[in-house]
Amino acid sequence: MFEKELETYYNNLDRLRREHPLGGFVVIKGDEILDVWLNDFDALKEGFKAWGDNARFMIKELYEKPIRIGFKLYEN
Repeated sequence: MFEKELETYYNNLDRLRREHPLGGFVVIKGDEILDVWLNDFDALKEGFKAWGDNARFMIKELYEKPIRIGFKLYEN
């Protein structure tokens, strides 16, 4: 669904992290990066302001923590 936006995110991730060392939430539609906000609510609000209430755009956290899937068995 957000293939183009994800491509744009990963192509610009190093630059975005350098420019926003505190992290934040980036708003992307297609290959356009709107900006980065420190909280997701502001990012969502500005995305709607820029593209309208029915627009589809992606919000992604710059310093998203990876999800670790798996477990370790412990023997008694």
